[in-house]
Amino acid sequence: MRPYLDTVPRVSGGDKVAALRSFKYENLQLEQGEVFDLRGRVNDQVLCDHGYLRVLDKRVETWPCSGCGKSFAIESQLRGHQRRVHGGLSG
Repeated sequence: MRPYLDTVPRVSGGDKVAALRSFKYENLQLEQGEVFDLRGRVNDQVLCDHGYLRVLDKRVETWPCSGCGKSFAIESQLRGHQRRVHGGLSG
């Protein structure tokens, strides 16, 4: 199952989204593929419309990092994070 919705819906605070590229969202430095809950800011919809964020399908499970707790939309994004940040930590 693909993790992302095919269309860009209207978003609101609390929606689970994934970063499609690395960027800063408030005080979070997001990595590509990182999953988090929107905080209901005025520019959330613009970030989705312009390809920075994508709403996740609610039926899809995410891939959590055992080293820091960040979650990722796709397993390969988790493995890349673990190599870059944790020196190859697995699980």
